[in-house]
Order: sequence, then C-alpha cells, then structure tokens
Amino acid sequence: MTDLPKQRKLPLAHHSAALRTSVYSGKLPPEVVGCVSRIHNAAFSQLGQSGWSEQSVDSLAVTDGAVLIATFADKQMAGFILTRHAADEAELLTIAVDPDFQRAGAASLLVNSAKLELEKHAVKSLFLEVRRDNAAAVACYKKLGFEKISVRKNYYTDDSGTKIDADIFRLLL
Repeated sequence: MTDLPKQRKLPLAHHSAALRTSVYSGKLPPEVVGCVSRIHNAAFSQLGQSGWSEQSVDSLAVTDGAVLIATFADKQMAGFILTRHAADEAELLTIAVDPDFQRAGAASLLVNSAKLELEKHAVKSLFLEVRRDNAAAVACYKKLGFEKISVRKNYYTDDSGTKIDADIFRLLL
C-alpha cells in the first residue's frame, strides 16, 4: 500500500474498527516515511522525548534485515513497528502508536504481526531495549510475553541530562 492519503483524525467510534497490517522491506514510499515520522514524534513527545525525522526513518528502513509493519484503520496509519533481523535473532528497533489509537490493541497487533513475519526468516528470539521509566511500554511488553533479561545502566539521557537505565527484554518465538 503506497498511496496513502494525508493523515486525518478519525472519530472515536472508529477506534474499535478492524485494524489491518501492511509489511514493508527496503525503500519505503515517501508517504509511508512521512506517516511513520509523524506517528513516532507524536507518540514519543508524550514521553517528553524526540521522535525520528523522516531521514532517520528512511535510512533505518533500508538497512539489511529491516522490516516495517504498519497498521491501518481504514486508510489512516495507526501505528508501526520496525525490526531488524540477522541470523536467528531480531531487534525491535522501535514501535509507536498514534496517540488517538493507543489502548485500542494496535501495539499487540503490531508485535504479533512482527513475530509472524520474523518466524518466516527463522528468527528465534526478539530483543528490545526500553527506558526503565516508560511504565506503559514495560507493562505492554510483559503482557505480550517479553521477559526482562538484563539492564544497561545509564543508557538513555533525557533532555535535562539525567541518565536513565534501559531494561533489555527478550521474547522467544
């Protein structure tokens, strides 16, 4: 799906509408890059963090083993997940859901879709790093079956310069 209309806000009644996914690998259509960057910025700004620029999205999407899965409600992108795999392991590089679609099952759909896609590439483990203070993300990952396996001390730095640990999670596929 490459012919995306300009993003628009859907009424709340549409949030329970069936979500569908599309899988992308390699060079992304410019419309997809724009939607991904907008959603990433909107989702991460809620946490007081900066999101990714279109250039960052574009360059990460073309790295070896990268797979982007987007979820849509009607023709509006509601969220996405970006993974990268090598051999039998993969890393969840980022996942973001438009604030208007959060708590509507989009993140679960994205992770489960990524699992299915990664299994096609013989991936056995999916890893991720998450800021320890991102309680909503940590709870979501635990609910989806990820287990905490380690900590990276002082991995993130917030805008004030404060260092924050990253929890490392793994999901066995």
